[in-house]
Amino acid sequence: MKRYTCLIFKIFVLLFISTNALSFSDVGTHPKITEIAAGQSVLKTSNYLKDNLGFLNGLEQIITSKSIQDALIDGSHTEDSGTESGVILCKRGLNHFYDPATGAGLDET
Repeated sequence: MKRYTCLIFKIFVLLFISTNALSFSDVGTHPKITEIAAGQSVLKTSNYLKDNLGFLNGLEQIITSKSIQDALIDGSHTEDSGTESGVILCKRGLNHFYDPATGAGLDET
């Protein structure tokens, strides 16, 4: 019985130690993925923004003091945090796990 108690205690401790996963960070992970994805997408590799929207500098086009790429990166942070300028907007980060087959998000059944 003592062996099982020790094993359960070790599992319990490991679960609590590993709760802070290093793979997710609304500060770093999602914005970095957005930066890389935009750099490899049709927005960067073609003249899509120039030909269809009139943005001559593509992702580097400055709109309201930010480039389009910087606005996308800032948007990914806002999407995860659910706030903009300290105002709670919504729980949009839950929609990252949208299931198109059921139309449900992470918090829906």
